[in-house]
Amino acid sequence: MLAASQGAIRLFIDSDSTEFTVKEIAEHIGISERSFYRYFPTKEEVIKPAVIEAMRRGAAAMAQRPTTETIQESIVAAFTESWFVVPIERGWKMFRILNATDSFRAVWLQTTRSAERQWAALIAQRLGIEADSRQATIAGASVAAAARLSLESSNNQKDHENASKILADYLRLLGPQLFTRPRHA
Repeated sequence: MLAASQGAIRLFIDSDSTEFTVKEIAEHIGISERSFYRYFPTKEEVIKPAVIEAMRRGAAAMAQRPTTETIQESIVAAFTESWFVVPIERGWKMFRILNATDSFRAVWLQTTRSAERQWAALIAQRLGIEADSRQATIAGASVAAAARLSLESSNNQKDHENASKILADYLRLLGPQLFTRPRHA
C-alpha cells in the first residue's frame, strides 16, 4: 500500500489540502473505497506507509554510513539521503498540510514515534550499547524530535534554511556526550 500512500500524499500536496472524502482519495489512488478501508482504518492513516518507508530508508542509510563519521554526521547524511518528498518545497507543503488538522497531526506524530526506536537501535549499535539503555532511548527520541523540528523549522524560515543544516545545528545543541560510548560500557 506504499504506492497508494504516496499517491494520496501527492494528491494532498498538489491540491494544497487534505479536504477530500475517502471516496475521492480512493479514486485518485486507483482503489475502491472498500479496499481503502481494508488497508487504512481512517483517511488520516493513508500517510503512514509513506512516512514509515522514509524512516526505513533513513535507517538503512544510517546503517551504511562509514563508522569513521561521527554519529551526528551519519544522522544528518542519512536524513538527507532518505528524504522522500523532492523537491524540498513539496516537503514543506506536505508538513504544512499534515499539521493543519489535529487528526493528521496526530497520525504524523504517532508515526514519528516509531522513528525514536529505530534511531535508538542504530545509535546503540554504533556505540556498542543496548538499544533499550537510557542513553540509546534518549538519543533516539532526541534525534527523532530534532529531525521533525528541522523539517518544520525549515518550512517556517523566511529563507527556507536547509532542513539538514537545521538538523545538524540541533544535534550540536544536544552535545557530544549523548553520542559517545559510555566509559562503563
